[in-house]
Amino acid sequence: GEYVLWVADDGTFNAANSIDDAFAMRPDHHKGIVTLRYLEGSPKDIIHGKMQDPGWWNIGHHPMLAHAPHAPNHYLLIMLGFMRRDYLVEVGGWDCCFEHVGLGCVDLSIRLQNDGAEIVLGGKLMDISILPGKSGDHEPIRNAHKSDKGLFNQMYHFEAGAGKSKIDFDNWKRAPEVWPRRFGGPRGNKTGPGYTEPAVGVKTGPGYTE
Repeated sequence: GEYVLWVADDGTFNAANSIDDAFAMRPDHHKGIVTLRYLEGSPKDIIHGKMQDPGWWNIGHHPMLAHAPHAPNHYLLIMLGFMRRDYLVEVGGWDCCFEHVGLGCVDLSIRLQNDGAEIVLGGKLMDISILPGKSGDHEPIRNAHKSDKGLFNQMYHFEAGAGKSKIDFDNWKRAPEVWPRRFGGPRGNKTGPGYTEPAVGVKTGPGYTE
């Protein structure tokens, strides 16, 4: 298809015409993108109210992201996005060194805007369930986030991350079929299965693990 929309797999779609609205408001050029909102939890959850503030969708609203020198605070987060498929391929899509799409989407958001994409904030597309702490099946997600934070810091706390935009679309081929950190497997083999390294990064400094 000409366009692509990515969403979460643990929520329900808004009954309104959010996708049609996104198509209508998308900047009419190759790098025009709509970032669509979602709400987590129920109205009694604190985060539910915070996410209704347009400022929540800026990188600078989130302390962990705001402290990264090469993650501009005014950039918008694109956690659910609508854009041209060929442009997504052009910038390389998601960096598959991230174990979970959460910070992978943040990385993609930064790279797209470093490349000059024009992002507009759209309406609510989804309501997403929330599992606090280690409840339900959320512990593997928390575990992946913990590892991904180190990788994100490695990328955006150092000069190598300044202006980072396009990566190899086939970067997924460098990721192991089974994550050795979580499920066992070869370690230290820097040519075969089990070895991953970020598309851009350095191997020293806070947050780096191997």
